This record gives sequence, structure tokens and C-alpha cells, in this order.
Amino acid sequence: MTLILDYWFLTPICIVGATVAMTVGIGGPVFFTPVFILVLDLPPATAVAVALFTQCFGFLSGAIAYWRRRLVDRALARQLMLVAMPAALVGSQISDVVPGPLLRRLFGCVAITVAYRVFMPSRSPDARPEREPSVEPRASATTIDRTGHTYRYPVARRAESAVLATVGATLLGMISVGLAELQGYHLIVRSQVPPR
Repeated sequence: MTLILDYWFLTPICIVGATVAMTVGIGGPVFFTPVFILVLDLPPATAVAVALFTQCFGFLSGAIAYWRRRLVDRALARQLMLVAMPAALVGSQISDVVPGPLLRRLFGCVAITVAYRVFMPSRSPDARPEREPSVEPRASATTIDRTGHTYRYPVARRAESAVLATVGATLLGMISVGLAELQGYHLIVRSQVPPR
């Protein structure tokens, strides 16, 4: 009971962090990891593990909501999970041997990059990358949600998606951020997959 009373302030912080993360489409550990490292003074590896555990609940609720609305592209999800899951496990193993100060610096660099990627497109209307001219038409995917709305979009660039999923998941395993941020930018901006 004393543990709950000592850390009561984490509940509103985690609720706000998870809500913002799901709304914006970035990983909750961007908010949680600094709190766990700087406020609670946890070792980086422990802070990453606790942040990922906390994130699971937020992402699980979002995933269930999107699944119920039939807004999940199962083929794309399966393709990305096949490379992301092993890479996240490798990243978590690497984090055990990397010194804590280096993990903190890596987290800081990734967090600054994520902030730049999220903030800059909203500041300038010209910040969106131009569409690359297509030599041959790309295949398209179709998703029909529960209300009957049809979403048609080009099939994501598979090789690029796999590389970014591998890098992002490795970072996720090491420092708790990277996968959602890299994949979100790639899928929404570069591959024109609808955000929903």
C-alpha cells in the first residue's frame, strides 16, 4: 500500500502520456522513459522495460478499437511483425550490455529526431515530401471499415518497410522508442497509407 501512495503521481502522468501518444501516433515511452529515468532515477534498462510494459496497455486498447472498426490491414501487420518482433528481442538483449549513459544519449537523440519529425511538417505546408514519379503503377490495398467506408491506398514499399521495422524495433528493444515513430512517418507520409 505504501508503494501505491509513494507513486500516486504516476497514474495521471501515464494516463496523459498514453492519451497523447495514441492521439498523435507516437510511442508512449517517449513520455514515460524520461520520467522513469529522471524522476524515479531508475537504471535505463529498468526504465525501458517499465515504459514498454506500460505502453502495452495503451497500445492494446488502441489495437482492439481499430480491430473492432475493421481498420487493420492484416497482411501489412503480419509482414511488419515478422521482422519487428525478433528485432525487438535482439534490441532488448543489446541493451543489457550497452552502458546506461550511452542508452540515455541514444534515447535523447531519438526523442529529438521524433520531435522534429512530428513538429516540422505541421509548421510548413511545403514540408511534405514530393511524390516520387512512378515508373510502373504500384499495387493497391483496400480496407473497408465497419461503417462501410472504403480506404484504397498503395501497398507500402515492402523492402523499405522491413528495414525501418527492423531498425525501429531494435531501438524499441534498446531504448523503448523508435518503431512507431519510424513506421508512422514511413507508412503515412511516404507510402500514403491512411492514418486511420
